[in-house]
Parts: sequence; structure tokens; C-alpha cells
Amino acid sequence: MKLTLISKYRTQIMGAAMMWIMWFHSPYAWKNEVFHFIHDIGFFGVDVFLLVSGLGLYFSMRKSKNIGEFYLKRAIRILPAYLIVTICWYAFYKPELRFSDKLLSILGINYFRGTVTGRSEYFDWFLPTLFVLYLLTPLYDKLFQKASVKWKFTLLCMTISPLLCIIFYHTGQQVLYGSTVRIAVFLVGYWIGWFLYEKKTEDKASWMVHLPLLFCGVTLAYCVQKFLKNPTIFWGLNCYPALLVAPALCVLLGGLFYLADKYLKVVGKILLFPFYVCGKYSLEIYLFH
Repeated sequence: MKLTLISKYRTQIMGAAMMWIMWFHSPYAWKNEVFHFIHDIGFFGVDVFLLVSGLGLYFSMRKSKNIGEFYLKRAIRILPAYLIVTICWYAFYKPELRFSDKLLSILGINYFRGTVTGRSEYFDWFLPTLFVLYLLTPLYDKLFQKASVKWKFTLLCMTISPLLCIIFYHTGQQVLYGSTVRIAVFLVGYWIGWFLYEKKTEDKASWMVHLPLLFCGVTLAYCVQKFLKNPTIFWGLNCYPALLVAPALCVLLGGLFYLADKYLKVVGKILLFPFYVCGKYSLEIYLFH
């Protein structure tokens, strides 16, 4: 169970995260309490996805010759599928909206301005969030590279997340919680990307850290889901346990995929194939889903 397995099975982990998100959005009511809980925290799949995305962006920044090439790669990956789906959505399902609102929503602007203007019509929250993170990555990377102690710098920047949540709580913009609570886990993924790219050595007993973190994160998630009743506060805190769950879960999934790949041979490859497909086409699946 090592961080290197996240990079090795990055696509399959993204596929598992996408399956979890789709399960979370399903209306099926689980009677078994354990499965019901796992279903209810399925939004943690977004945190897993963003952590792995942060890791991938660090590698992409190193491989890109300049910022323009970095942005071009992101645009080629996202815009074709995104534009096709959003244009069709507004053409066939929301034809009554003004053209300006459709355009602002497709650009991701309406999501961020909705609570201020009162016009909350937007297609999605996740892609606009991703656009902003991609846009700011080169700037963050410059600051990150200058930091002498990377993990301290990462922790410092992670405080932006709760600070923004507090600001949005007092300004009535809680709809933006979905984005701000995920900043921290994205930065953790970026640090993991640096750790792996620089080939830093990981202690052989690191699994003794990952498993307790996973246990603590799941316990916190259960307490938040069960006991925190104030909806305004709940939607700001329910994602933070994923800071502990997502890294450990990625390592655990990477370990399981590695074992299946190594010891189950052909059967293992068959088992991993659906995860690979869902991961490779995660954006398209998410948009249509």
C-alpha cells in the first residue's frame, strides 16, 4: 500500500470514483445500514477524483513546455464533450432561457454569480470548479516550487478552503460550498504529485498511517452524516472527512488493483477493465450522467 500505486492505477481509481458518484446519485434506498452509509457518502467520489486530478496536473505541468501548452491540453480534453452536452442541454431542455444566461452558464460564470444576482440557473457546479482550478494551477505551481518545505506550504494553502466557507456562510453564498470544500483535497493531490514525480521514498510501514487515517475519516463522516442536523453547516462540513478518506482510499484501491493485476492474471485484467473504461471516459460519463 504505497502512494506510487495511485499513479500506476490512476485511471482505474478515477473509474472507481465515477462509479461511486453514479451510485450516490441513484435513488435506490438501501436497507442495510453499512451500504446505506457508503451510498450516502458517495459524493466523496468527487474528492477522490479531484485528488487524482491534482496529482495528474502536477505531472502535466512538468511535461508541458509552457503554460499555453498546459491550457491547450486541458481544453482538448474537456471542451469538446462539455460543449456538445451543454449546448444540447440548453437547446432541448432549457429553450426558454435567454441566450445570455445560456452562454454564461456554459462558460461556468452563472454558477459563481448566481447567489449574488439571484439568477441561479446553471448546468453544473463541478466543471466550473475544475475550470477555475485548472486556470489557477500554473500560478499555484510557481509558488509551490518556490516553497522550501512543500508539505507546510500545502497545509498553509489548504486553510483557504475553510476561510472561504466562513465567508460564504456569512454572505449567504452556501451554494459555493461544493467548490470551496474541495480546494484542500485538490492541493493534497498536487503535493502527492510532487512527491511521486520527485521519486521521494516512502516508509515501508506507511500502511500503518493510511489505514488509521481511513478509519478516522470514515468515523468522522459517519458522525457528520448522523448527528449534524443544521443543513447550512452540514453542507460545509460533510466533505472535510474526505481529506482523510480520499488519500487512504486511493492507496487502498491502488493496492487492490495491483493485487488483482499481479496475481489474478487474465481474470484480474477482466475485473480491472470496467474501472479503466470508466476512468478513461470519466468526463463523458459524468456529463451524460
